[in-house]
Amino acid sequence: MTFWKRLHHFFKPAPVENRVYGFDETTARTVQALAQKEGRTFEQMLSDLLSAAIGWRLSIEETRQLWRRLTPREQQVAALLSRGYTNRQIAEILVISPETAKTHVRNAVHKFGLRDRSQLYQTLAGWEFEGFE
Repeated sequence: MTFWKRLHHFFKPAPVENRVYGFDETTARTVQALAQKEGRTFEQMLSDLLSAAIGWRLSIEETRQLWRRLTPREQQVAALLSRGYTNRQIAEILVISPETAKTHVRNAVHKFGLRDRSQLYQTLAGWEFEGFE
């Protein structure tokens, strides 16, 4: 059963005893073990896990939408920043001035609604940016 069908089954109003989750055995055992460890019911644990997964997915989509608002050059600069490069190093790689690199970083930070480059670094942590060098 696909994720979306499981989601539909989960939110479908039905008595708990008639609810069908459609998980494989390993997933069901894992959720049950987590629930027991925390002194909660299977349904409570499943609900919290699903809510967290949906929140995480929405966060990723929001970040992608913000990424699309950047200019191609701002994307290059942000990608290099996320790989740990300084403004000076970014400027050397892209053959621009350090001040221009700083401006692109500032613009990207602003478009993401963040305070500083370290927050942008954290926001993009884990993204794959191969080919931006």
